[in-house]
Amino acid sequence: MEKNGKRWLRFTNQVLSMLLALLGVAACDGSGSVEYGTPVASYHVKGKVVDAETGLPIEGMRVKAGCIYQGDGASWLTHYPEILTSDKQGSFEKRVVDLPGNTFRLIWEDVDGAVNGAYVKDSVDVKIDKFVGGQGWSKGEATVEATLKAKKVTPK
Repeated sequence: MEKNGKRWLRFTNQVLSMLLALLGVAACDGSGSVEYGTPVASYHVKGKVVDAETGLPIEGMRVKAGCIYQGDGASWLTHYPEILTSDKQGSFEKRVVDLPGNTFRLIWEDVDGAVNGAYVKDSVDVKIDKFVGGQGWSKGEATVEATLKAKKVTPK
């Protein structure tokens, strides 16, 4: 009797396995919509860091760039903000891929000390007006552009 029970169990398992395999293949006909994934957006981050008083470009300023997200009554900057450095013309530029958001924060700080003058750490939020070329899970690309006006540290 035990031998027949094992045969019946094996037969049932094989029939169910074939049935599930057929149903799985039938579900992959390509006519359905995509239901899994993560929304994504591309951002073209660019700008210039200038002295707030003189308007001259500042080289060597560190600029952190990332989306601000909101939920549950709180807001936060993306977990891994991009780090950029301004060149001799004070310019910085990078393409960034992140979750979609409607506000981008740029935080700049002086990391070279008094080499180019000492500047105060500051930030600005840039609203994103529109995304272009989005399809499916991709919201498209948005340009984030700002002129960052760095203020000199006042001696105490």
